[in-house]
Amino acid sequence: MRSHLLLLSLIARFASCAVEFTAPGAGEVLKAGDTITVEWHHVGNSTQVPGDILYDLFLCAGGNEEGSYEQLSQIVSQGLLANTKSASILVDASLGGSEQNAYFLRMSANYDASLEIIHSSRFTLSDMTGSFSETVANGLRDISSSSTEPPPVDSDIQKRQAAAAAAAAQGYTIPFGQQTGLTRYAPVATLPPTKITKKDPTRLFPTSAFDIAKSHLPKPTIKATVSVPLPSTVKSIENPASPAPHPDEEMQRYLNRWKD
Repeated sequence: MRSHLLLLSLIARFASCAVEFTAPGAGEVLKAGDTITVEWHHVGNSTQVPGDILYDLFLCAGGNEEGSYEQLSQIVSQGLLANTKSASILVDASLGGSEQNAYFLRMSANYDASLEIIHSSRFTLSDMTGSFSETVANGLRDISSSSTEPPPVDSDIQKRQAAAAAAAAQGYTIPFGQQTGLTRYAPVATLPPTKITKKDPTRLFPTSAFDIAKSHLPKPTIKATVSVPLPSTVKSIENPASPAPHPDEEMQRYLNRWKD
């Protein structure tokens, strides 16, 4: 019976975090270089979204088959789903091409070891100056340019991506200077102590080496830095104080004078 109730509780949590994109609209044409607003709303049992569900939001392009599309840019990292229903992005024109309905949005909502994937309808970005990778270009050739349907998401894909997300968490244990790839991982910020006990402080971390730029630098190779969310717990205790006594007769007469 208890396991049945636990299962129902988990189902209710994920039903409450389901979202549906409302902007950009299906087939909408947006311009690179402009600030693009992404909007969504909660569907189903959505009156109370759990406050501990985090989400990531990506701009993607490509086909509808797994492995035929890519994440081009991360718009939001570790946002609280209960607190937001929109986000903004200034699209870099060099991210890709201007092919019709090549782009879509991808949201992944994380809770414990589970992952919920949501795709938006396809839309177009005009005035793009870049080009797509061979993977994305081949994926787009396999679908109709007039189609606005995003890639489907099945439970097997979500399970594999949840495992990949858990593996990525291992990146937090690697020193920042030794990490490679488009995404870097930073440790959780250190909270200051409540008391100062040392008169001669020591460094927590070594200084970082740097070079002074004397000419234009190439485009950065790091797309995003993800920090470990600051852990927090809430504890409730009963107030042991006795309730306040009722006003005596004299005080009650005074209070009655101020009744409306």
